[in-house]
Amino acid sequence: MANYHVSIKGQKSGPYTLEEVKAMNISDEDLVWNENMSDWQKAMYLIELNGHITITPPKLPENRINEKKAINQSIVYSLIPFIITFVWSFAKILGSNINSPQNSIDQEYLILACILFALIPSLIVLIICYRYKIKKEIKRLGVN
Repeated sequence: MANYHVSIKGQKSGPYTLEEVKAMNISDEDLVWNENMSDWQKAMYLIELNGHITITPPKLPENRINEKKAINQSIVYSLIPFIITFVWSFAKILGSNINSPQNSIDQEYLILACILFALIPSLIVLIICYRYKIKKEIKRLGVN
């Protein structure tokens, strides 16, 4: 009967009998060797250990650019200049026209103007943040 040596997370131990190795609850990625083998092999490749090893799930894919996260962060960052510019322009435009006789008619147009005026810096920040986030992800992943 062959004696088995086991390497769990780089720590070699043994010799063990086949029954002792089965009772160890080793993972599929752990290495096993016995005198009938020319080299160490992963436990998942040994037929005699089928059903006696713990299967580890594969690693999550990390080689994708998380574009949704970049978009969400860019939108959040672009809301800051939108709110600041909207409040400032709303106060300036409406504050200067409160005593105007056409206040009720023009108020809707002035609010629309405030929104449009606030969108300009927000869109600029959105584009800059998005491009920065994507470039940062590409650099992190080492993709050219």
